[in-house]
Amino acid sequence: MTLKAFAESYNFHDSSIVSMEYFQDTGNLVVCIELCNLMQSNYTPDMEDTTLIYLCFANADYIKNIEQYRDAEILKCEHINEDGFAELHIFAGLWVDPRHVGVAGVETYVSFVIRASSVSVMRK
Repeated sequence: MTLKAFAESYNFHDSSIVSMEYFQDTGNLVVCIELCNLMQSNYTPDMEDTTLIYLCFANADYIKNIEQYRDAEILKCEHINEDGFAELHIFAGLWVDPRHVGVAGVETYVSFVIRASSVSVMRK
C-alpha cells in the first residue's frame, strides 16, 4: 500500500506506539501500534477499544534513537510527498513519569518522519 493510501485509511489519533525496530539488512522498519478503534470510520460498539497492528515500511530510512518513541501517543499522522519520495510525518506526545524526573508529570511533543516506498499492515 502506498503511504498516501495508508494515511488516508487510518486515523491514528489516540493510538500508541508500542515498539519500533529497524532491520538494516532489509531496510524495513516495523512499527507496532496499539490502534485506537474508537477513532476509525468503521468502528462499531461491539469492537474492542484498541487493536494491535504491525506496520512494515519497505525501503525505510533509518530513524535515529527510535527507542525514544516507545509509548508515544500519536496525535496526528500525515502523508507528504516531496521529490517523488513518500514521507509519513508522525506527531506524538510523550508523558514522562514523575518518578523518573522528580517533578510532576511532564508531557513533551516529538515528531519524526518515516521515508519509505510502501507500507504493509498486519493485524495480530
